[in-house]
Amino acid sequence: MLSPIESEARRRRRRCVRELLWRAAGRVGYARPSGFDTIIEMWLPLAWALNMVNRSMGRDALYPFVLPEPVLEKMRFIHTTIDEITSNPAKLASAGGA
Repeated sequence: MLSPIESEARRRRRRCVRELLWRAAGRVGYARPSGFDTIIEMWLPLAWALNMVNRSMGRDALYPFVLPEPVLEKMRFIHTTIDEITSNPAKLASAGGA
């Protein structure tokens, strides 16, 4: 039998995963992630859920990696740079050598 704290934690995780799936299916009026932080906010619960499914079947985690803050900062920089260049046609043309 689960303690009330464990039960509440499971309910919250289920709710988080359900909301993530609804957003991905477009049921909450969610288009596509517009920023890096939004992508990470969606990715972490999904990775956790996938790992839990695999572990429940006696398998290794699908995504066994931890994303430390320095790695997230580098990824955020790359995402922002690419987003800025691709959202501006003039920058995109100059970056492509045209």
